[in-house]
Amino acid sequence: MPPIAIAVVAAAASAIVATAPAVIAILGVQGAIIAGAVLGAVISVGLGMLFQGSQKSVQQNAQDSKQLIRSPVSPRRVVYGRAKISGSIVYAFSGGVYQEKLWLVIALTAHPIDAFEAIHINDESFSLLDGSIYSGGTMSGGRFGGSKTGKFVLGLYDGTQTVADAGLISASPDGWSSAHKLQGCAYAIVNLTFDKDLFQNGIPNVSFTIRGKKVFDPRSSSTYWTDNWALCIRDYLTSSDGLACASGEYDDATIIAAANISDEAVPLNLSGTLTQPRYRLNGSFTLDEKPIDIMEQMLTAGAGALTYVAGAYQLFAGAYVSPSATLTASDFAGTIEVQTKPTRAELFNGIKGTYVEPQKYWQAAEFLNIQDSTARAADGEDIWREVEYRFVINQDHARRLALQTLKRMRAPLVVKAPLRYAGLTLKVWDTVALTLPDFGWSAKPFRVVAWSFDPAQGTVNATFQEEQVAAYAWTYDVAAGVPNVPTTTLVDPLTIPAPTGLTIAATTALQGDGGTVPALAVSWTAAAHPFVTAYEVNWRVTGSTPWATVQVADPSTRFVIAPVLSGVGYDVRVRAIAQLASSPWTGTATATGAPDTTAPGAPTGATVTAVPKGFVIRWTNAADADLDNVEVWESPTTSGYYQVARSRTNFITLSGYNPADVRYFAIRSVDRSGNTSGFAFIGPATVPRNATNDIASNAITGSGNVALTAGISLTRPGSGYAFGSLGGLTITLNGDGRAIIFARAPYLNGSTGSGSGSGGSE
Repeated sequence: MPPIAIAVVAAAASAIVATAPAVIAILGVQGAIIAGAVLGAVISVGLGMLFQGSQKSVQQNAQDSKQLIRSPVSPRRVVYGRAKISGSIVYAFSGGVYQEKLWLVIALTAHPIDAFEAIHINDESFSLLDGSIYSGGTMSGGRFGGSKTGKFVLGLYDGTQTVADAGLISASPDGWSSAHKLQGCAYAIVNLTFDKDLFQNGIPNVSFTIRGKKVFDPRSSSTYWTDNWALCIRDYLTSSDGLACASGEYDDATIIAAANISDEAVPLNLSGTLTQPRYRLNGSFTLDEKPIDIMEQMLTAGAGALTYVAGAYQLFAGAYVSPSATLTASDFAGTIEVQTKPTRAELFNGIKGTYVEPQKYWQAAEFLNIQDSTARAADGEDIWREVEYRFVINQDHARRLALQTLKRMRAPLVVKAPLRYAGLTLKVWDTVALTLPDFGWSAKPFRVVAWSFDPAQGTVNATFQEEQVAAYAWTYDVAAGVPNVPTTTLVDPLTIPAPTGLTIAATTALQGDGGTVPALAVSWTAAAHPFVTAYEVNWRVTGSTPWATVQVADPSTRFVIAPVLSGVGYDVRVRAIAQLASSPWTGTATATGAPDTTAPGAPTGATVTAVPKGFVIRWTNAADADLDNVEVWESPTTSGYYQVARSRTNFITLSGYNPADVRYFAIRSVDRSGNTSGFAFIGPATVPRNATNDIASNAITGSGNVALTAGISLTRPGSGYAFGSLGGLTITLNGDGRAIIFARAPYLNGSTGSGSGSGGSE
């Protein structure tokens, strides 16, 4: 076995291979899959389109081709398939009694066309599909109806005319003659009658939808109109407006094969009742553009490649071809270099782009984006590339091309090696099978993308790009029933299986402050691959973006997501991470965050002390780390408790009660998740009166001013003093049973003499 060299990232273009001048390949975007890696050997025309090169853009071309050019000098235009175009005013004059009529001669194409399908006057379109329009045919403004009746007359020529227009010769004031046939060119004569309302912005823009050039089909040896991609390419190769190749300078065998592939019916629905041809080419260009730019953009419509081998062009459509030869270790003459991964600059996982949409006035339109979800997951981010399909007028067609581009770019393997004389039988774009046990390859298909002969060594230097059947598959494409590519039998460091058995369980997590919060416990079964070093866990609130992410080192297969919102659904997925690649994501699992349901312990050692106007309650808090507060409930009886307060300490003072109020109390713990303990009951306790002993059984109640009558005896405890008759005095009560009395006593019981004075009693 020859020596092996594996390159993890793509090598620079100049380091890969030198090109033999006799072998040149021009590729459409599907062929431009190895980007800079073999640029020295493959002229990748598709890359200019893919990365927004210098060629005319889809938007620019769509706009320019429909614009009436008010100049007799402009580049000649070529149309293949269908296109909406205008042209140059090559002759104009006015006439009529008041010079109210304007005649315009508009040259449209540099070649005969098949038919006019519609005319467009500014933003209005009128169909011409009834067959009444033919070479030299005319139509009056009445055909258009409304305000254009009598204001607009057309004469249409498809390029096969052999005489000049008689009406134009007759009306011309300055020499349009029988010699002015515009032979070989499609053109239109437009006669406008001035109307200040109809033409208030001046000369209207006039354009046409046409079926363009008729092309030769080597399969039937007939010439007819078709938008078959391969046949249009063949016409450009052989036409004087194209590369003007002589017989023998192009290989009709490969063109026929490409034409057959282009005609394959691609199902657009599951039942196959709706189909479209696989590759079509529709559009126009002007001859001031570079031929290589024109060819490049035409090739993109068929995902194709054009090679030049041994003095002849060979055309290949974008399709899988079974290997024509098998190479084994004995066929290699030196070190085998394997590029296992494209550079970051070449990498992308999604394609956005434009094509020409007939239903939107033949403007450039964006097709629905194409993205490989597996590749997106592997890359860890969206990496988009912009493409432009100038010669595509169908969104399904554009999206199929974009998908092929994406799939082929994601085929990572590029092999460079010298070959023995077996390599002399190969040519660029051949498909070969490589059987190299040291790589685990058994008849693995590769495409030859570069070839050169080294006379000094007597070897062939070849570069191979991995080829895959799946790269050409469409969702309902069953036309290519080719068996799957053989897989590598060694442990593949680039193919990592996804973890399995993803489960999610609602739980709680202990926080740094000792509290617990709702959480989700995620677990999975390890991926069966020896190179796995970690697992990436993604989660998000269901339906939201973006994903939160964390890596868990192997061999751990569990992670707790905390905190999460109670009662809220979460999407979770996991993938395995290796040094060179990542696995696909597991399927997304969904779970709902559940609250902590463990009740805290109840307070202990609770006591209540009655004080004037209130109570003081003390207790010992439970030891739970997530304890939040203690609720205090009360009732005047042993039932019907209601909450009156809460405390985050171990005591509370309650106030605002009346003397003799009786209360029973209950307290309980509440944690941070709202869980509550059982109640600890305390009581009863009674609010004391400030002067209970003074007032004794003759309690004074009420509020406001109260008149005391004689006979009420108030005793001051511990003093032996007694106030005698207080009749006729008025005192003020505070509403809570307390009285402040100021009176002059006529005498003091137990005194040794008489006298007067003032005293106070509570």
